[in-house]
Amino acid sequence: MKIGIVLRGITTGNSPTQKKDWRLTKDNIKETLIGSFHNPMVFFTTYENEVLPEVIDFYKPVDVKLVDYNKSDQRKTLLESLKQVIDKDLDFIIISRFDIEYKQKVCDMNFHFNKFNFIFRETEPYWTKNRYVSDTFFAFPKRFLSSFIEVIEQEIKTPERPYGDMHGTYKRIEPLIGNENIHFIFDGTHRSDKNNFFEIKRI
Repeated sequence: MKIGIVLRGITTGNSPTQKKDWRLTKDNIKETLIGSFHNPMVFFTTYENEVLPEVIDFYKPVDVKLVDYNKSDQRKTLLESLKQVIDKDLDFIIISRFDIEYKQKVCDMNFHFNKFNFIFRETEPYWTKNRYVSDTFFAFPKRFLSSFIEVIEQEIKTPERPYGDMHGTYKRIEPLIGNENIHFIFDGTHRSDKNNFFEIKRI
């Protein structure tokens, strides 16, 4: 299976809510995510900054896409990361971030490689009321890439929430690909900012 891993977002500097530094998670990502799979192709979608050559040297991505920090946000950066792999020869795509530290090897997670995988449902009441899901991690066969792109384009045009996040992704993609093609890696509901599966590392 040809697996593509796309890391997207801020490698260093300030986001709207906190300061980020890719060095906090680099060894964990290299071991638990990239190291989980045999020879995956690694891609970046990020912003120009002074440490970018160091980040590239560490991860050795096959392709880097730079977006304008002042004209982008989480949704637009995610969209560009998805477009980055449209013409790549891949079977399965994993979308993650530079600031995530996983608490287990990603390959040991309960993937369904023929379905669109969300990591988990958001904690109540957000799941029951809004069908919100964690927006930190997505994994899916390439046949769902065009549907995912359509979802993010919809989200940019008519946002579910005013915060630039993608928690409403499930509601938009389910009518396009069918509930039978959606899988949650972990059962139950959990908080994206505090759970037993990963930690968002901030300064």
